[in-house]
Amino acid sequence: MVDRDKNSRIQIRPVPLLKLPSQVDSNRPVHWDGDTVFVFTSAGHPFRSFGKSLFDLSEPKPVKFNNEVNGGRWIESTIKANDGTLYGWYHFEPRNVCPGTNLTAPQIGAIRSQDNGETWEDLGIVLKAPEEKIDCKAQNGYFAGGHGDFCVLLDSKGEWLYFFFGNYGGDLKEQGVCIARMKWNERNEPVGKVWKWHESDWKEPGIDGKVTPILPASVAWQ
Repeated sequence: MVDRDKNSRIQIRPVPLLKLPSQVDSNRPVHWDGDTVFVFTSAGHPFRSFGKSLFDLSEPKPVKFNNEVNGGRWIESTIKANDGTLYGWYHFEPRNVCPGTNLTAPQIGAIRSQDNGETWEDLGIVLKAPEEKIDCKAQNGYFAGGHGDFCVLLDSKGEWLYFFFGNYGGDLKEQGVCIARMKWNERNEPVGKVWKWHESDWKEPGIDGKVTPILPASVAWQ
């Protein structure tokens, strides 16, 4: 841990290991509401903990969605709006993408909450790879393609949301970390409003559009 005192000197000291109170298999979004901090952890289904600090979090409880899906969801990013609404985005792994195997093809969906993430309204899938990019012969044991494992950031002017996500399918030149964006003021009806970066322009739709990685992969995911 690093402390900065009033004379701007740096002191480095050991601290105890901090363990989150639930299984972790993704990003762990955190936000504050007043003097309470809320933490989400996911491993197929999201859990929520809260407390006065990261050192005294409550026992994790599963969040509730207003719908059911045929697969797992991981909450990867959250942003709290000025009106108190909490917006989130989840990594979704549908089942039965490649029958007879465990392979899936992740998608990215949007959600909204009015109670700091205890319950969520699903706003739909906003990022999805083309079906023809799915390769059920992939040998990695996890993904046959898809978009997932991401972060969402709001720009400093509050105008655009940027999605930084992994693309796991198609030719090697298409794989790696990709980027898409959506206007912040369209967050309540986000389906069809996300555009992917492709060949130096924001011209490909979030659903089934093409991508050009900003950090290309060096080895094919397959």
